[in-house]
Amino acid sequence: MTKIKKVGMFSFAKLYAVMLALSGFFVGLVFAFSSLYSKNMTGESIGRFGGLGLLAILVIPLIYALLGFVVGAFGAVVFNVVSRIIGGLEVELEQA
Repeated sequence: MTKIKKVGMFSFAKLYAVMLALSGFFVGLVFAFSSLYSKNMTGESIGRFGGLGLLAILVIPLIYALLGFVVGAFGAVVFNVVSRIIGGLEVELEQA
C-alpha cells in the first residue's frame, strides 16, 4: 500500500475546476434547451432576449469552473490538514 499524505492545492483546484466546468456545460445545455422549448410552448415571440438561454452554455460552465477552483483549493487544504492528523490515505497502485 502507498499513502497519499499531501496533495498540491493548485493542482487539485485545477482538476476540480475542469470537472465542474464539464458538469456545468451539461447543466447549461439543459437550461438552454428548456428555455427555448418553453418559449415555443407559450407562444411568445423570441424577442430581444430570446437567445439568453443559449448564453447559459457559456456562462454556467464559467461560473461552475470558478466555484470549482475555489472549492477544490479549500478541499485540498482540508485534505492536507486532516491527512496530517490521521496519517494519509492508503491506495494500492499497480504498474502496467
